[in-house]
Amino acid sequence: MDNKQFQQRLGLFDSTMLVAGTMIGSGIFIVSADIIRDVGSPGSLLLIWILTGFMTILGALSYAELAAMMPRAGGQYIYLKEAFGPLWGFLYGWSLFLVIQTGSIAAVAVAFAKFLGVIAPSLGTGEEAQIINWSGINLVISLPLPWLKEPLIIFKRTEFAITSGQMIAVAIIALLTLLNCRGVKEGKWIQNLFTVIKTLSLILLIILGFSIGANSEVIKLNFTDLWAGSFSTERFNSVSEVVGGSAWLVAFMVAGGAMVGSLFSADAWNNVTFTAGEIRNPSRNLPLSMILGTGSVILLYLLVNLAYLCVLKANGNPLVSAQLKAEIAEGLAIRKEYAAESNYLLATATRLEGESVFLKARAALLEQEGQATNGKRLSKDADSKIEEASSYRTKAEAAQIASISASEETNRRLNERIVRSTPELGISQARDDRVGTAVLQVISPKYGMILMAIAIMISTFGCVNGMILMGSRLYYAMAQDGLFFKAAGELNTRGVPAYGLILQGAWSILLVFSGTYIELLDYVIFAALLFYALTVSGLFVLRRTKPDEIRPYKAWGYPFLPLLYIVLCIIVMIDLLVVRPEYTWPGLIIVASGIPVFYFWRKRDPHTI
Repeated sequence: MDNKQFQQRLGLFDSTMLVAGTMIGSGIFIVSADIIRDVGSPGSLLLIWILTGFMTILGALSYAELAAMMPRAGGQYIYLKEAFGPLWGFLYGWSLFLVIQTGSIAAVAVAFAKFLGVIAPSLGTGEEAQIINWSGINLVISLPLPWLKEPLIIFKRTEFAITSGQMIAVAIIALLTLLNCRGVKEGKWIQNLFTVIKTLSLILLIILGFSIGANSEVIKLNFTDLWAGSFSTERFNSVSEVVGGSAWLVAFMVAGGAMVGSLFSADAWNNVTFTAGEIRNPSRNLPLSMILGTGSVILLYLLVNLAYLCVLKANGNPLVSAQLKAEIAEGLAIRKEYAAESNYLLATATRLEGESVFLKARAALLEQEGQATNGKRLSKDADSKIEEASSYRTKAEAAQIASISASEETNRRLNERIVRSTPELGISQARDDRVGTAVLQVISPKYGMILMAIAIMISTFGCVNGMILMGSRLYYAMAQDGLFFKAAGELNTRGVPAYGLILQGAWSILLVFSGTYIELLDYVIFAALLFYALTVSGLFVLRRTKPDEIRPYKAWGYPFLPLLYIVLCIIVMIDLLVVRPEYTWPGLIIVASGIPVFYFWRKRDPHTI
């Protein structure tokens, strides 16, 4: 085999694991809290996930024809280029590199570290894990839009911090990038192992939720009136002020905006198309893996949310949540007070020790000059300051011990309070939106939090690996067309685009340190929906422009189901423009920023495609 060619080492099972593994990250364990706060009712929550699943499967069915027709490395980039020309293919690849893929890699790697912090706080992303903290920064980037009362805040920073968790996220990205540079075989084994484990973890969560954790009173409350609370959320009221109209229209608009979280949790199913050059019998296995992968994950997601509703009330008590947050803030304040006292005492001790050194030196000088009496007096003063410094150090150590003791006691008390409060907090008020953790805490108060943290760490590790493996193949295709760095279009001796992997990893690491991945990811869904709709539209274009092209698989339900998918994408995008402008306009700007870059690349190489 030519080592400079892609090696077809991925079978149907491997491809399906890539689809499922990149879809399942940390979102399914978290986003339902934000969704229920927006939509207000159990029925609306389930409807959001059903609509998300329906759209995802429709998209996969449409992509399947394109994947079978053009089973080449680069996937969606190739489809857009063939249907609409190189500009649209490049804009997708540009957005993918700048935000969609690299931002997702950064965010999911940090999510791994965040949940590691549940087990070992000093290795997480909280205040106790901070290595560097520069406060006093006031950096704001805003966008004035004529239809909004105030400028749209795109980016805001009041401090810059680096935590142990960020360093761990960087290490994970670097490690998985290195392993994937060694060949697709190594990457696929990691992906298969972690996807199987996290799929089994989801199945176990579902079984526990339907059996041990099920609460008859909660089930009655959640399922007696599925739509109770749909018209009384803060989001409903704010949208009502903007769009007016009937309550059902407003609820529909709110539901569209609430799909941001669920769509993000079900995203990345298309990434497997980037690896078409490494899949055996791609005309069969590529479309089949997308259908099997998306179908199984969506089914799991629906069952997980049903399990949540069997264990936790949909709408928790906001007063309990506020009290808990106040207690957490009080605990942090006590810890900071002890730390400040200890730091003051240590600083005083250091100052006194410095003064003692100066006095000793001065005393020695006086004795040399024949002023023994004055020298002895200064030496005595120096000894006195040393004793005083020692006293301050003893007090500082006592303050540190008291701080540790108070911190441990506060954490113990808060953990007990959190466990007791979990049923009252429900889904909507789950601490830090960790709904999956809340369910396991109800089932196992002692070990639930740790078990869920481990499960999410496994899930996110596998997700990062899949995204790293697949993203580089798209940059390879762009570079082959002269639209990306030339080195990214070369394969190493193991048949993988190592330069593309390293470039992707380096940019992801920069996003981890910058902290901007949080804002960037908010903009991903709108950009992703735009390109999903365009790609499926390309199905119609290619049916007309390339009618004789061999199509081993044809989109099921054509033209109605692909058209329905496009319409649904457009509806959600329009909805997001109105309901969540802070997510949409920056996303459009990111996509549009690729236009001058495209012409720059074309100017560098006039023979480009």
